[in-house]
Amino acid sequence: MSSGLGMLAKFSLWAFMILMASSIGLAILASSMNYVSTPYSLISTAKNGLSELRKILRDNGFETSVIISDPEAAMNLNEPLVYVIIGPTLDYDMQSLITLLYLLQNGSSLMIVDDFGRANSIIDAFFSLLNPNEMFQFIFGHKPADANVTKLRLYINTSVVVLDASSYWKNPANIIVEDFDRSLGIFSPNVQRILARFASTFFIDVELSYINGSKKRYNVPIPSELGIMRTTQYSWLETDLKSIIEGTARPDYTEFGGVPFTIGLTFTIGGSRIMIISDPDIFTNEAFEISQKSGFDNRAFALDVFRWLSDGKRRIVLFDESRKGITPENPLFGIAVSVKAISFISRYWIIAPLIPLIFTLFFAAYIPRQFKEEVKIFKVTRKREGIPPYYGRYLWYMYKGGLEEAFKIIVGDLKQAIKLKTGTTETEWDRILEHLKRVRPDLSNLTDQLGEITKIWDLMMKGKRVKLRITDYTKMFELIKQIRSKL
Repeated sequence: MSSGLGMLAKFSLWAFMILMASSIGLAILASSMNYVSTPYSLISTAKNGLSELRKILRDNGFETSVIISDPEAAMNLNEPLVYVIIGPTLDYDMQSLITLLYLLQNGSSLMIVDDFGRANSIIDAFFSLLNPNEMFQFIFGHKPADANVTKLRLYINTSVVVLDASSYWKNPANIIVEDFDRSLGIFSPNVQRILARFASTFFIDVELSYINGSKKRYNVPIPSELGIMRTTQYSWLETDLKSIIEGTARPDYTEFGGVPFTIGLTFTIGGSRIMIISDPDIFTNEAFEISQKSGFDNRAFALDVFRWLSDGKRRIVLFDESRKGITPENPLFGIAVSVKAISFISRYWIIAPLIPLIFTLFFAAYIPRQFKEEVKIFKVTRKREGIPPYYGRYLWYMYKGGLEEAFKIIVGDLKQAIKLKTGTTETEWDRILEHLKRVRPDLSNLTDQLGEITKIWDLMMKGKRVKLRITDYTKMFELIKQIRSKL
């Protein structure tokens, strides 16, 4: 038993070192070749990258850094900073949310730019600290006159896209924003019009309990006058993504429209400033290139935003890329996984002091001894007759949790696709499936089968262990593929 554990420890340390060394080498090579392709990454020079934003900030005296492990790493800086989250694809856990609250408490500012809805986990956590009546007053500046607020949620609605029939570039989804709130001193005269592409907007879900005993629930867009930038009154919220891409989208009587919508909110808590923007494409390399050619002010807008967030005191701008979908072909993948593992383990005060000791023993005692004998990392194996050629890879994915993680992401993305296609704002699977049955009765049989899959997904998201075979995953993936093709 002890020898087995020792071999496992040795293999883990060797694998970690190889992963780190190869990842650092590939990262340096990728940087020199401009390869990094992760969407909304600060080091990506692709159209949807943010390398031009980094250049703008550095040219104006800001110091930029990137986090690829966990937000806790920001606490090591020991000074107020501007913490930036742009285009996350994964939710934030409670430990990370506590860290963000700690940073705000210590004078840092926070900028959230998202249209995927993942940032809703942060917004929900922040406002959960207030009771619904305090939250209502915090947003609107007053309490309801004859009602008690029993439930309130502010969120980015990812099932709709803001379109503007009056002010747009080539396609109503490429909205030109010209209405800015100048009262807060955020925007300089250099910002007159900016380009936003496929932007979402903010909704508020509120339940009021009136004095006469009646209750009413409202799930509506937040009033545009509360935002820092607004579309024109000829805007509407489109739910048909296909028609948007094809440029054939038209307002429908079932969709919100005929009023301005906001794509940016700000809050001030003590000495900290928070800005939430519902379109990351405002800051991409492509947006800056188009704005330079077509006369938009996205560059000046970005600079004004960060100057306001810095408040003249915070010069370090820290970009959190720990919740981006860094895929295995990305050179940063190995570094992200390695640092993530270290930061996760170091959260526990009993284990954290042992980490430097383990590495010291590994380099000082174990590695020198290995030069006297042959090191075998992988065990020689033979393919048995009748076994599929990729069976070993399937086993690796199964035991490493790859299929389970892929399943979580695929089902989560299916949820967003159904919400977008059907126009529902529900967040629970049960209600989403009920709505899908009503609007798409032709998918009733598939919807019932999907219900069984969502039960498995719910158990996994709650951290419960579910035993599934490879064939089970294959069947579920095929069913999901069939549903997506018919949406």
